[in-house]
Amino acid sequence: MKKVLHISHSLETGGGPEYIKKIISHNDNYDYYVIGNKGFYYDYFKELLGKEKVFELKKKNILYNNYLIKKIIRKVCPDIIHIHGRGASIYARMFNKKNAKKTIYTLHGFNIDNLGWIKKFFYLNIEKLFSDYVKKIVCVSNSEKYFFLKNVKNIDKNKIVTIPNYIDHLFDHDYMEMENIRKYIIDNFGIDIYNYDVRLITISRFTYQKGIDLSVEALKNLKKYNFLLIIIGEGREEPKIREKIQEYNLNDNILLLGKINNARTWLKSFDGLLLSSRFEGMPFTLLEAVDACIPVIVTPSRGIIDVVGYNYKYLSRGIDENSLKDVLEKYFLDFKNNKQEISYWVETLYNKLKNEYSKENTLLKIYELYESI
Repeated sequence: MKKVLHISHSLETGGGPEYIKKIISHNDNYDYYVIGNKGFYYDYFKELLGKEKVFELKKKNILYNNYLIKKIIRKVCPDIIHIHGRGASIYARMFNKKNAKKTIYTLHGFNIDNLGWIKKFFYLNIEKLFSDYVKKIVCVSNSEKYFFLKNVKNIDKNKIVTIPNYIDHLFDHDYMEMENIRKYIIDNFGIDIYNYDVRLITISRFTYQKGIDLSVEALKNLKKYNFLLIIIGEGREEPKIREKIQEYNLNDNILLLGKINNARTWLKSFDGLLLSSRFEGMPFTLLEAVDACIPVIVTPSRGIIDVVGYNYKYLSRGIDENSLKDVLEKYFLDFKNNKQEISYWVETLYNKLKNEYSKENTLLKIYELYESI
């Protein structure tokens, strides 16, 4: 049985750790090990695999983490090293060219948009230099792949493949009942969701990348549509978002629920998912909303555009508050007067999800990649 060592800087809730979970959960023909910083999935993997197979990194200490990873590689002797994300890619590839032929690197969002020019220059040159330290680079969307090749010059394009994210299908009985959600919100916020004409949901971390501030700015002048937006998640920008909600007198329209486990099961009780990301790899939440057969109101960021396409009606023109306001208003009007149009787009995306983002196709590509090593 081949040994697979997964390395991720963060093992908190997010796309990378969720991706690792799916690989491990859906194929027991490999012997899995995981390295990462403590977080929700750190404890999950310890329980799933055994504490002797899960190793802790030391936060952002690059040199120590590089030393620790090499030490664990010598101990475990993995047949395959699978790196996830930017942080882990630096720790794991540095001074480690001898393992290049058995190393895979999945980007999970090639994000340089929020980097200053010094950090950006440094990071792009690291990607170029360390591209020789892996056998394959995996992008989770074609838009991410094109953006990566555009910015990281003169690397072997044959090393780069696209293997999209996927989600497991949920059935109607897997979702929370609306009445249970209603009771939870009444008990915790004193607000009855039945008093609103349109109920939207966002499931996201509070970071610059996720653009929740754009949602608040876009909604501040749309109170006439009697909407409620529920935001599930945590993050360092949450205090700023709370200040904006207070400033714009949106306390009765936007509720921050914090972290809720298995938040996906809330989706079907809402009239739409609002996703205002500035950049992505390919967001699981978007795929989950499409699977739940609810409409999505989205920005044209990398990863999102692959799923919805440029002709999707509820795609904003740009990634800014005014474009988002316009598409939200379009959606609110259709929700009131033309729900048949919304249903058409929901069905269109659902069919695309089944055909292009199936679990079987994605896992087959991953395991074929493993078997090629």
